[in-house]
Amino acid sequence: MDELAGAALVLLCTIAPFFILFAAIGTVAACMISSQISQREDEDK
Repeated sequence: MDELAGAALVLLCTIAPFFILFAAIGTVAACMISSQISQREDEDK
């Protein structure tokens, strides 16, 4: 059971940075896309 917990911890530590990286990229991309959409709406007025 301890070996399983250790393996899970290593796996979590290995994957967690990627999840954080993807979340950061996704947040930045969403902000860029929403700002572009709002700019286009402003140009239409």
